Amino acid sequence: MVLTNSEFIKRTIFGALYVIVIVAALTVHNYLFGVVFAILSMLTIFEFHSITNKYYNINVNKVAALVLTCLLFCLFYLKNINVCTIVYNTTLVVYAIGVIITVVAQLFNKKSDPINSLALFVLGQIWVALPFALLNKLQFYNDSSSCGSILTLACFVIIWCNDTFAYCAGSIIGQHRMAKRISPKKTWEGFFGGVIGSLIAAVIFSHYTTILTFWQWIVFAEIVAIFGTLGDLLESMLKRTIGIKDSGNAIPGHGGWLDRLDSMLIAVPAIYVYLIIVDLIK
Repeated sequence: MVLTNSEFIKRTIFGALYVIVIVAALTVHNYLFGVVFAILSMLTIFEFHSITNKYYNINVNKVAALVLTCLLFCLFYLKNINVCTIVYNTTLVVYAIGVIITVVAQLFNKKSDPINSLALFVLGQIWVALPFALLNKLQFYNDSSSCGSILTLACFVIIWCNDTFAYCAGSIIGQHRMAKRISPKKTWEGFFGGVIGSLIAAVIFSHYTTILTFWQWIVFAEIVAIFGTLGDLLESMLKRTIGIKDSGNAIPGHGGWLDRLDSMLIAVPAIYVYLIIVDLIK
């Protein structure tokens, strides 16, 4: 895709603003992290159900899904800031009741295929809502400071390095298609270029922080690169199935929220499991 000067400038400006907001949310204060990512989780789930509702002719309640996604994020956030038990338990009960009501509502769904509505509601909670909630586990991992752990920042930086190096390598030497049916432009050369970019980022992080050992950082980076690429392919499969180019136009020049955060949605759960293993080994 060849970009005009105006398109390139627009893409650069809004891309930079997006990065600034994310980095600020992850490094300034945990309160800002909570607000920004709770909002991002709601915007992403709303976008997901907007495109799936239209394509599958179903009627998942987008507002209900948005509220439940925010509540799930808040559950994990409140757990990590040691809020009083009554607040946490109340949030948990409200979330559980909301899920039950949403599921039961499908019994009275007037659409011809309510099972699709139920399936996509559950998919949205697992694919979109849960990874955002699990970000809290990275942000508060082994760190009681007000600006959280370095791991969340590392996850996003490594994803960006992976994407950048993959794009450059794929554009210059890419020949062997990785998943032609799903994403024709992705190549194995680009994938391995992304892996190299992720390794470089990991080495830099290992030099400035001891939260993980050098080799733990290397594994961390490769998990992010592999599962981030998988997340990108899964979202490409969704878009190809529905027949759209972008999930939305929320970020000029970059598409929608799902387009920008697809890699994170699969990488974060994988990293969460990895950190559990690291802790067990310790």
